[in-house]
Amino acid sequence: MDRDAARQVFEAGEFSEAVVEPATVGNGWMVLLYRRTGEHIAVTDHAGLEKVYHDLDQAVEVAKSIGFEEVRIAEAF
Repeated sequence: MDRDAARQVFEAGEFSEAVVEPATVGNGWMVLLYRRTGEHIAVTDHAGLEKVYHDLDQAVEVAKSIGFEEVRIAEAF
């Protein structure tokens, strides 16, 4: 889901949280948006591919630009 569509879904009250976690592909971070149903959706680029952010702060800012005041960072140590 691209950022603009995610903002609309957020404004409709359908998301419960945003989580930034290590990307499954590439070296960086991805933003996952969790619906109240438990389903999660990754923020994607214009081509519909999972967007990878190479800077943690940038990934957090994307989640905040969608509307989230708090963003959880999930990283396994």
